[in-house]
Amino acid sequence: MEIIILGKKVETKEIFDIRDVEYKKEMFLNRDAGFIIYLIDKEPLIFSERIPYESYPSEIAYTKAKWKGIQNEVYNEWQKDKTGLTTINE
Repeated sequence: MEIIILGKKVETKEIFDIRDVEYKKEMFLNRDAGFIIYLIDKEPLIFSERIPYESYPSEIAYTKAKWKGIQNEVYNEWQKDKTGLTTINE
């Protein structure tokens, strides 16, 4: 199944993970909002927005919630169409 995410067409069977854009960050958190779609044998797709340094906590929370909502919608569509691939990790 294909879905269109903010103007980009994505084949859900190529997705192997969806993570918050700040997933691996250790410093300067709350400066980006969005998510990354990791694809099998392709470059990840990054959907995000920079949060200005001078933003109020309420503005940061609003921006993060907006992007989390989009991420959840994408995740739910992906779950509807998961393949029967076996995943082996370290």
